[in-house]
Amino acid sequence: MLTRTPRTGHEVAVRAVNDLMGDVPWMSLLADVVNKLRLGYYRSGWVDVILQHWEGDAGYDLYDAYCFAQIHSAVLSGRILVAEVETCGTPADDKQVTRNNAILRRLPKPFTGKFKGGVSDEDGWIAWNHATIFGQEIGNGSKKRDLIGPSRLPLEVGYTTGSRTLLHLAMERGVARWPYGSSRIYLLKVVDCRYLSFQ
Repeated sequence: MLTRTPRTGHEVAVRAVNDLMGDVPWMSLLADVVNKLRLGYYRSGWVDVILQHWEGDAGYDLYDAYCFAQIHSAVLSGRILVAEVETCGTPADDKQVTRNNAILRRLPKPFTGKFKGGVSDEDGWIAWNHATIFGQEIGNGSKKRDLIGPSRLPLEVGYTTGSRTLLHLAMERGVARWPYGSSRIYLLKVVDCRYLSFQ
């Protein structure tokens, strides 16, 4: 029997979770993460960086939990480093290309960006032309910081799935997230790809 290769990040997440269905510890962990997502255990602004549901969405599921858990644990262990870029506004929808680009033109140095919107793989890009400090507090309470040289990341604005965020991290080793309602753009950069998989 032929099996079709998944075409989207969500299809890959579905296959990964379905493959874990018989693994009781994994399923227990994912059920716990779903419950914590639903109860607001994680800081909502942080959840929106990883996945931001459309208004009126029914809630979180096992596929959201799988993607959130992979990304969140990679950040807590320092395998993904984060930088926050303050903007002069919050993003508008995809049709507001001029408005979003006006905000991106005013990014602090050394950052630049371009918003294109639409239905392509990303909404634009964010780049920096000088080494920039990335880092955060990691799971053991210590801080991990590193200088990341000039680079460019795909930009995802507004609503997005955890599978899309995880796909950017696995395939492009980073993503710039600008959630709706946020005046900050979060740069997530993979510095250690061990254990970060999107199979």
